[in-house]
Amino acid sequence: LPLPGRLQVAWKHAVKEGAFEATPIIAHGLVYVGDMDGTFFAFDLTTGHKRWHFASDAGFSAPAAADRRRVFFGDFDGRFRCLDAATGTLQWDYQVDAEIDGGPNGAAIGPDGLIYLCNNGGCFTAADMMGGTCTVPAA
Repeated sequence: LPLPGRLQVAWKHAVKEGAFEATPIIAHGLVYVGDMDGTFFAFDLTTGHKRWHFASDAGFSAPAAADRRRVFFGDFDGRFRCLDAATGTLQWDYQVDAEIDGGPNGAAIGPDGLIYLCNNGGCFTAADMMGGTCTVPAA
């Protein structure tokens, strides 16, 4: 679809003492993004209303990944988490060996039921999306 001739801001959310560095993702009518101060948000795509937030001790700069039921993301401390996409309830978390801090580092959902994660320590990890069991994929 072509963009309108003049774009207008539909909604915005400012954080009081932080900043956003991670690229937001859009999935199933929600926008997911984490801030540098350690809060991960879900916003309604149309209205900008905050649906839920999840507090962490470390900030976020890597984009998340989501399917219909879950959202996956990592933080500066190397915690890789899975939340219920509708409620923000923690489903599982896993400690990797280095920070997950953006660029090519982040997560992608594979067709095999695994979520693939790269971190800043040069480690490529596959996690079972249901239980958070992580392994290093075979070469």
